[in-house]
Amino acid sequence: MSDTPRFQTKTPTLKDFSKDQLRYIIDNLPQFFWLHDLEGNITDVNLSWYRAAGFSDPSFRIGKKIKEGMPKKYRDRFDDYLEQILANGTANGLLSFLTEQGDERIYEYNSILLYDSAGAPAAVASFGKDITDQKKTERKLQKSEQKYRTILKTIEEGYYEVDLGGHLTFFNPSLSQIIGFTEEEMAGMSYKKFTDQETIEKIYKTFNNVFRTREPTKTFDWKLIRKDGTECTVETSISPILDKNEAVVGFRGICHDITERIEAEKERQNLENQLFYTQKMEALGTLAGGFAHNFNNILFPLIGYIDMALMRMEKDAPYRRYLEKAQDSANKAKQMIQRVQEYTRNDENSQLIPVDLSEVVDGAIKVFKASISRKVNLNLNQENGCPTVLIDPSQIQQMVFNLLTNANDAIMANSEAGDITVTVATEEIDAAHPKINSFLSTGRYGCISITDSGGGIDPEIVDRVFDPFFTTKAETGKGLGLSLSHRIVKKYGGEIFIESQTDRKTTVYVYLPEKPKDRPSETPA
Repeated sequence: MSDTPRFQTKTPTLKDFSKDQLRYIIDNLPQFFWLHDLEGNITDVNLSWYRAAGFSDPSFRIGKKIKEGMPKKYRDRFDDYLEQILANGTANGLLSFLTEQGDERIYEYNSILLYDSAGAPAAVASFGKDITDQKKTERKLQKSEQKYRTILKTIEEGYYEVDLGGHLTFFNPSLSQIIGFTEEEMAGMSYKKFTDQETIEKIYKTFNNVFRTREPTKTFDWKLIRKDGTECTVETSISPILDKNEAVVGFRGICHDITERIEAEKERQNLENQLFYTQKMEALGTLAGGFAHNFNNILFPLIGYIDMALMRMEKDAPYRRYLEKAQDSANKAKQMIQRVQEYTRNDENSQLIPVDLSEVVDGAIKVFKASISRKVNLNLNQENGCPTVLIDPSQIQQMVFNLLTNANDAIMANSEAGDITVTVATEEIDAAHPKINSFLSTGRYGCISITDSGGGIDPEIVDRVFDPFFTTKAETGKGLGLSLSHRIVKKYGGEIFIESQTDRKTTVYVYLPEKPKDRPSETPA
């Protein structure tokens, strides 16, 4: 047998492609591409450019000057660009361009000068990409960084000197302002007087390391306790103080109060998380709504034909049970689609009325009792004088029903008897409340807490339980209950929290803001 391969391949070159093939490649490049003449008139563009620029007519810009599509404030720069490309043969930079809708987009481009067969400049080819979103992100980051720089500039630096025992021997007024003690009180004071035991150990280890190595250092997370009991976090530099014999006799350094910077970073992170979650919910809602609509169109005739087939089939027909199983599966799919449609439906027409939160919970429990397992004991604790909330009662009842169903399922998953406790109470949320965050304002709230004695939630997944379609009960076709509950609560300005650990009880807290009291009408004089 010959060793010659049966098939031989040839590395293709541009000469092997037809004009149509090259055009197809250029049009489908992820980057945009355009040609313009030496006066800046567009002669050709690829489809990626049209998509990026938002033009519906592919010939809209052909033959027109590029600068006409630029914002007026940047048009003078285009002449400089033409001079640069003719002088150097290449050019790169940023170009602002207006879309068909008038929106400004920013493109990063690389251009090269093309020559004709005689070697004379003939045209310019440019490749680029849309970096508008990137630039917007950079501007936001710059603003955020500027905010932090402003905070740091307004924080006065505290200077200190201490002896080997950690007693203050010298300090400036700014240090006393940071800690909150008067200058008289701080004279000779030990650092142990204005911090906790954990930080005391950190400070001792840091000072001891500087004493042994004689090398300056910086620490970032010392927690100091002010005179009024509040806490602050400082960034501190430490250097040894040497006497004339080069022996270490104390330490000196600069303190920065970075409490505001830390809080600002937490706020930024919370806002970023909120933005990400909102965008994710919008995208999933759009996807789910489209899926539910199209799948329902397929499912409707399928269920209808199965029903008609069963109606005409004898009850003892040999294949009837197969159709009945298919009917059961189709009905489960129908229920699943109804849940998806329920999640993605428009709530603009929902009726908001002031109601007593206790009455709403009572209604949900009455409905739930019909489906609760006999092994589960349901307890209800209601505080007198619960606040009035402005809601759609049917949606809140549905939310409570979903949470009770999850609690019941958690208990039954262990095949054991258990308890569900529902508590309805009033809670005042202030700045010191342990559950407050950037999504929950201060004020009076009606609080619904549902505690079950099930197996708890794995810490690795507790942060994902509100995500649509995330479920640990895939075999039941469920997966929207908690997500729908979260969506309902957030719509009314509330918040929902979960406290749970594996093999322990789980508590879901729902906070709904109290309805603002109506202002008394003014009586004419």
